[in-house]
Amino acid sequence: FVMLYPPWVVEIVPTEEQVYYALYPASAVALAVAFLIMLIYIPSTASTVLKFRTGVLPSLHDRNFVRYRLNADTVFLNLGNVAYAMLGSAFLFFAVVGLFLFLLIWPFSRPLMSLIGAWMVGLAITIGI
Repeated sequence: FVMLYPPWVVEIVPTEEQVYYALYPASAVALAVAFLIMLIYIPSTASTVLKFRTGVLPSLHDRNFVRYRLNADTVFLNLGNVAYAMLGSAFLFFAVVGLFLFLLIWPFSRPLMSLIGAWMVGLAITIGI
């Protein structure tokens, strides 16, 4: 067996299990975030629809109704904002949690992460959390 790489390269390259141990919990957190955001969107949308129907938010009886009527197609921009905000926040949590767990698991960065963790615990105690 011929070594193609120096031994130090083999030591710092993460194994497949290390990557999986970081990405599985990150995927679970991302799915939980997407689910919770979806649960938040449903009552907010229903509340806004009820406010329009009861007249709390002016729509048909507003003096600017003609201007609103001409821009009725811009309402669908909100649907895109809802979808991409949910996907973006889920991906952000996936990336942050996955990177944090990977750096905790990877032996090459474990001493630095232990130092950062100790610093965070000390900061939390100092602040009084």
